Amino acid sequence: MKDFLTSVNRLQIWRRQVSLWGNIFVPPTLDRLAVLWLHQRGMLGVSEKLFLERFIQSGMIVADVGANQGIFTLLCARSVGSGTVFAFEPEPVLFDSLQGNVKRNRIENVKAFPKAAANTRSRAKFDRSRLNSGDNRIVSDTEERDQLVEVETIPLDDVLGDHQVNLLKIDTQGYELQVLRGCTKLLERNPGICILLEFWPFGLTHYFTRPEELLSFLGSRGFAISELDQTGACVPFTFDAHRWSGSRKYTNLVAQSVHMFD
Repeated sequence: MKDFLTSVNRLQIWRRQVSLWGNIFVPPTLDRLAVLWLHQRGMLGVSEKLFLERFIQSGMIVADVGANQGIFTLLCARSVGSGTVFAFEPEPVLFDSLQGNVKRNRIENVKAFPKAAANTRSRAKFDRSRLNSGDNRIVSDTEERDQLVEVETIPLDDVLGDHQVNLLKIDTQGYELQVLRGCTKLLERNPGICILLEFWPFGLTHYFTRPEELLSFLGSRGFAISELDQTGACVPFTFDAHRWSGSRKYTNLVAQSVHMFD
């Protein structure tokens, strides 16, 4: 049954044009088509979109880690104007989709990398979800999965360490701390950087990361942490382990230097 559902999900008939936020997308699978429809109807991505549109200014440099098919990559690319968006997506089908959507919309300020941002330069096993391409993830060498591909991992410092980056967006299914550990030079060079990241405690524990570790990493480097509400506004955030005990509970956090509020 799983193989049948996977084959249905990947049928060519789902590769149809969808208009979203002023861009045209052609999704590679049924699940990515459904995600586009949900964004169209305001059931996904609303708070992130509103925040990004308010925060980003022309000329900024943005890094989109876990770019997927490029929904937010293209939104940021339109917003930065003369600036640049660096997009990272290791899954081959999604990377091809990302590149296709960039070209389709004649976007010229996106630099895309078919690599996974991490804390070391290496190669890793990458599990491709059968029915949800938003839930792809790096797995350990001991984990046995039937949808694995090998991907290249690279620290963001190796690509962006010398750039003045204004916004770092991370959505990596619990791998966020490893991504941040691979860009300490970037964070030091850019004290005013804003970090928008998915906070999914259940996903973090998959990589043996306690949620408190991620928050401590940011706090120790002078970041104040807020939560995005549905209007895209930053509201106070306090971690309560009981609130995040479920596997489906996640939110979007914004980390900004405390010096920005002086």
